[in-house]
Amino acid sequence: MACYFDGSEPENFGRHLGSVSVIFGGARSADDLIANRVATGSGWKVVTADRGLASRIQRRQVEVVNPAAFMAELEMLPAGEEKVAGDEWLTWFSDPKNRNIF
Repeated sequence: MACYFDGSEPENFGRHLGSVSVIFGGARSADDLIANRVATGSGWKVVTADRGLASRIQRRQVEVVNPAAFMAELEMLPAGEEKVAGDEWLTWFSDPKNRNIF
């Protein structure tokens, strides 16, 4: 799983949260990186409310998921799985280098 952001990576920013990679586009847009990534395979899920990105990638074998639907899916996870994910997020945000405001 990967989470893409526009712009440059902030200094001392954590690149991983458990199994999630955090990727900044730098000079390229996050949308370009996402479109390139999903072009290399099938079965991808892209969570976005960005209609432009959704229409750009919908011709590929990609499932576009609305963020609200994604959150509802997360809330349906068994309690044990949810706790592990929550613990990873708490650990990540507890590290001062990951709380930069940008």
